[in-house]
Amino acid sequence: MAPTRTDPDKIRKYADEVAEYNYEQAVSIIQRDNALAMGKGVQNRYNETIFWKIILKGAALIDHAKLPPAKGPADGFTMAEKAATKKFMEDAGYGLGAENQRQHRIFWKNLFKMREAGIDKVLYHRTKEFDSYCKGYPKTSEISLVDAIKRWETQYRPYIEQLETRVLRLGKGDLALLSDLDNPQVAERLKVHESSWNNAKNEWAFTSEEERFKRKGLQTFSTDVICAPLDNQLASESGGDKSAFTFLLPKDGSSLFACSIVPVREGDFLGVFAGKIRFRKTGVPPTVSAVLSTICG
Repeated sequence: MAPTRTDPDKIRKYADEVAEYNYEQAVSIIQRDNALAMGKGVQNRYNETIFWKIILKGAALIDHAKLPPAKGPADGFTMAEKAATKKFMEDAGYGLGAENQRQHRIFWKNLFKMREAGIDKVLYHRTKEFDSYCKGYPKTSEISLVDAIKRWETQYRPYIEQLETRVLRLGKGDLALLSDLDNPQVAERLKVHESSWNNAKNEWAFTSEEERFKRKGLQTFSTDVICAPLDNQLASESGGDKSAFTFLLPKDGSSLFACSIVPVREGDFLGVFAGKIRFRKTGVPPTVSAVLSTICG
């Protein structure tokens, strides 16, 4: 395993060692190192949710009599908290610019409040876009930032958990996404035995729609195919196989519909679903035979 290093000589030596391995060994090591780096990144981001708690411990150690008097309008932070934030950032290697201190102070406190409010999945899968949203959240909003993110957690937690399960299963070879059958909302409407999950057929709802689809020159394939392999050309040149992000959601009491939880671009592959295929001109069509296919109960 490649240890974390900052010594240039050791970094070069490790890279030289990997370069001398045969192809299979080198690729295996690179895959492992990439996975470790990604996991470390997730851990580092999640650690930020406890920074404010650590800063408060530092503030409790400060002699308030030695602090300068507060200047300017109140901003919700004590002088001890400001001093402790600066000390923490200095010790942890962050830039000490006044604006940088202010932004991190607000951001870390909000992350900690989210954690204390029971927000878990959203924080674990934080992105740069999420951080930017939090930092730019208007102070004048009727809903606090923590309450807004808590609503996200309530709404999207089931889908995040389902995606986590699906990714773990995909890693073990479940390309047919049999994990969907573990979802009670899917199982109770689908009424399809696991042994029949990969034997579905897709049919056009109307011949006219099929003709319009073909006239646009979009790719299609046999209705006998239910799951395209990950390296199929239908995944698009950009590798846009987004089938793992396509969920089956309740449409009514007896059927389901397919919904992507990530942005869809032309050429993206969303999977193939049993039912009547509909083609819509609006939106960006995937390279399968429809934008979304209704799953019949």
